[in-house]
Amino acid sequence: MNYSQYRRTKKEWIKLIFIWLSVSVSLGILFYRDVAGIAIILPFGIIYERLNRRKALEKRRNELSYQFVEFLQVAVSSLKAGTSLERAVTGAKERLGTIYGREDMIIKEIALMESGLRMNINIEDILYDFGKRSGIEDINQFAEVCKLAKRAGGNLIKIMEHTVGCIVCKINVEKEIQSIISGKKLESRLMTAILPLILLYINFAMADMAKKLYHNLTGVLLMTAVLILYAVCYLWFEKITDIKV
Repeated sequence: MNYSQYRRTKKEWIKLIFIWLSVSVSLGILFYRDVAGIAIILPFGIIYERLNRRKALEKRRNELSYQFVEFLQVAVSSLKAGTSLERAVTGAKERLGTIYGREDMIIKEIALMESGLRMNINIEDILYDFGKRSGIEDINQFAEVCKLAKRAGGNLIKIMEHTVGCIVCKINVEKEIQSIISGKKLESRLMTAILPLILLYINFAMADMAKKLYHNLTGVLLMTAVLILYAVCYLWFEKITDIKV
């Protein structure tokens, strides 16, 4: 599996399309009161899909990092017991199988490693390939150092323990950052909800004034400008709250 690519399931596509159709219809009616308004907004679903895909990729990488840490911890305990790295890898599948299912990423990766070992591929080359495919810097660096250590006779246990420590430290920092900015994320979502609520209020409480905003060139241009500004603010909020370690 190439972790830099994301293939949606049929269920995910249906959910994504349903959400964007709902958003397009709601905004089209709210800002334009016209089917043409919905048709204008619909194509921007491409941007929404890309943002959603990027979040899905990030979530998957985070999950893989957590699972990889547990894999290394299991492998280290086996190495300390005197087993080889190859046996430590194959033995990790049985122990992690009590925590994860067959469809979980780390179980699939261990299965691929076992297949590679049966084909007489060096374990360091297998890990190196996994590191490249993962798209995760820590895993990639571990794989590269592991490859050098196996060939030069380095201390694998210390390398693996160091990698575990680095990834765990990074995960903890990310969790702390997320807890700090969670309030700001909530504020940003509330702020993006204010404009539609104001428009709803104007439409219901000031119907006569609201009529001037629709079905005329000035109103269409004004509402389009407001909608563009609204979209820019939403993307800006998403960007400033997306902090990477």
